[in-house]
Amino acid sequence: MTTKGARTRTRMIDATLELIQTRGYHGTGLAHITAGAAAPRGSLYFHFPGGKDELVAAALDRVGAEFTGLLESLIAGGADAGTVVAAVFDDLAARLDSSGFATGCAIASVAVDAAAENPALQESCARVYESWRVVLEQLLARDGVPNPAGLAGAIVSLVEGATVVARARRDTQPLDEARAVVLELIGATR
Repeated sequence: MTTKGARTRTRMIDATLELIQTRGYHGTGLAHITAGAAAPRGSLYFHFPGGKDELVAAALDRVGAEFTGLLESLIAGGADAGTVVAAVFDDLAARLDSSGFATGCAIASVAVDAAAENPALQESCARVYESWRVVLEQLLARDGVPNPAGLAGAIVSLVEGATVVARARRDTQPLDEARAVVLELIGATR
């Protein structure tokens, strides 16, 4: 792929993520995506022959990998489980607050909007959530936290649920409360 083509593809993924975070899956049309990416409609099908669903799956993979990368970089820097978990909740609260609660998690948005009716997108959402759970499980196990697998899954659920509730309430308190509960569960009060 040419450099120009790679830039166009990246702009499409960027636009898709932004739109899904603010408008949801069903509120994000192809015209919105191509306008946001400043790309002709034909280029969408050139880069994503499977259309909107293939593009959305690529966007979910990207945001999933970015979040996994954040977790892994904190862990590689020697952070303990409490520090990593606190950073996750703090980062999400800051993102919500800085967007005026206009943007949420792209994965949660697609999971709520389309996963029940679209097996490919359901699989994409599940794959991203599982990648986060695995990294958290490894961290919890490394730090000797009991039941790392179950707790890692609960943390992912608490993060996503608290993010949705915080966005609905336009208040980061749900994230703060979930953060405190998780830190207590892993024995890392802050």
